[in-house]
Amino acid sequence: MSATIILGTFTLVLLVQNELQEEVKDMAKKMGSAGMQLLVIDTENKFVSTGFAEEIAKAGLGKYYYLPNASDASIAAAASGAMAAAKAGY
Repeated sequence: MSATIILGTFTLVLLVQNELQEEVKDMAKKMGSAGMQLLVIDTENKFVSTGFAEEIAKAGLGKYYYLPNASDASIAAAASGAMAAAKAGY
């Protein structure tokens, strides 16, 4: 009985997670189609990464940076570089 409850709860969590992921991708698409520039910095380790951050960037026609275990300084540098490139029209 408890296995069924756990499975049911897990299934519900997956359904909600998938629903939220679709909502986030839809928002990214809207941002891209509105001409907004999207920057996604992925700090997840590839061992546990779902690849969702890259999907968000693709959906919004944005830039994707993979910086696993990044420090605040390296994230700031990546963001600054991306902003400079966007201003320069790249």
